[in-house]
Formats: sequence, C-alpha cells, structure tokens
Amino acid sequence: TQLNPHFLYNTLDTIKWEARIRQMPRIAVLAENLAIILRKSISSKPFIPLREELETIDSYVEVQKIRFTGRFLCEKEIPDQLEECLVPKMILQPFIENTFFHAYPEGRCGTIQIVVKQKEEKLEIQIIDDGVGMTKEKVLKIMNEPTGKEHYSGIGVHNVQERLKLLYGDDYGINIFSEEQKGTTVVIVLPVSYKTGTDEK
Repeated sequence: TQLNPHFLYNTLDTIKWEARIRQMPRIAVLAENLAIILRKSISSKPFIPLREELETIDSYVEVQKIRFTGRFLCEKEIPDQLEECLVPKMILQPFIENTFFHAYPEGRCGTIQIVVKQKEEKLEIQIIDDGVGMTKEKVLKIMNEPTGKEHYSGIGVHNVQERLKLLYGDDYGINIFSEEQKGTTVVIVLPVSYKTGTDEK
C-alpha cells in the first residue's frame, strides 16, 4: 500500500511488452492478467457490472493456469440479461482463490463452475468445485469464525459476508454447501440491481 499502484500497473505493462518483444508469451500473459487484476482492485468504483467482475476472474484464472500448468478448467454460465447487474467489486476472487489452493491438493485436477441465476428479485451466484469437499463441522467453523483456515479462508469468507450484510441486509449473503470428496458449492445472494448502490432496478 506504500507504493503508487499506477507505478505497479505501468511496470507490469512494461514487462508485458518486453516479454512479447523477446518472445516470452507466458511471461507476457502473466504480466497482462496481473495488471488487469490490479487495475480493477484499485478502481474507485465500489460497484461494477457482473460482466467486469467475471472478466477479472478470467484474468485470475489465466495466471493460476500458468502456475498450476493447466490443471484446472473454469466454466461460466450466465444469462445475457444479468451481465450488467451491479455487484461489489472483487467479491468473487476470494472464493476462486480458496478453490485453487484448498479444494485440489497434491496435484489434483478439477473443474470450477460459476453459475449465475435470477430468482425473483435476487441474483444468485454459485461457485461450484469438484474438489475434496468439507465436513459440516468445517463449514460451520468457516462461516462463524473468521480465523478458520482448514479449507476455505475463514477471513476471506467472513469479510465478504460482513460486507454483503452491511450493504444489503440479512436477506443477502453467503451460504456454503459441501460434502467430503464430492466438492463444495458457495452461493452468493445479492439483490438484482442495475443502479449504483443497493437501489433496485
């Protein structure tokens, strides 16, 4: 936080072009996608279209695919009419990160799905993995204790949950459903909104 973020962004852009000139495509991809993530994270906009949030996730996944040598697939299913729904920025990244680092240990491969649905006036975003899963006790600990680190980062989950409750109220937030060796589904429930803040349509 002590560094000017624009300095970091411009440096990454320079690395990207140097890598392309020197025909190092993997380094160029890493620098380009990391720059996209950084630019979105330093944006002053607290709410962004869901389409942009998913583009940030695409960049994050591209970086991780290089780190983990393509062991993962990430699939998205979103109706066109929901792409412009406004969501708090960087709301999905903590869950995608947890999936990469905890759902697939010891070189295990897998598929991560992001499924977006509308149920009445609620926007439901599901993050589904086919990883190792968790016991009910671990899920409860993660949801109730921000320091839980056995599987998903309890701190990340707690922060997002608190953020959503403050923004939208108790009818919205996060639920986690998991079963050992059968994967985990994170469900994020938000209002369907196309205006800044919590205003309805």
